[in-house]
Amino acid sequence: MTVVRPYHVFGRAMYEEPLHELELLAAGGDEQARSVALDRHGEGLIELSLVCEDDVVWVLRREDEEDGDDRDGE
Repeated sequence: MTVVRPYHVFGRAMYEEPLHELELLAAGGDEQARSVALDRHGEGLIELSLVCEDDVVWVLRREDEEDGDDRDGE
């Protein structure tokens, strides 16, 4: 059974620009996430990166209060 995990997708069109988060996608592994991200966002970008949500070490993360999900890294 494949475990689906969330991946943050970051990209930029010029090196002078900062990386921007393009989407949060769900995929059944790194290879699938790479393929989906490249299909959706590869054209026109010079850099495309993925960060699996499971690997993020949040120091501080404030979300909309309506979500009721404020994370402080613990």
